[in-house]
Amino acid sequence: MAGLDTTQAMKDFVTDTGVGTFPNLADEAGDIWKKFETTQPSVYVILDKDGKTVFTGSLPAGKGLADEVSPLVG
Repeated sequence: MAGLDTTQAMKDFVTDTGVGTFPNLADEAGDIWKKFETTQPSVYVILDKDGKTVFTGSLPAGKGLADEVSPLVG
């Protein structure tokens, strides 16, 4: 996951949403956002291990994020 914010904000998000079982990073420069053409923070793009997009959409306040990711990290 790439959060467009500071490292501390990303750590807080991981703690609050319980998504610490997969890689997370603070995308302070916005490079990941630009690569996937993300235009707003409520848009999630979830990729599988092969880089295929398996989910794109809104998960307000991260609700449901763990449910979307869990099947991918087994």
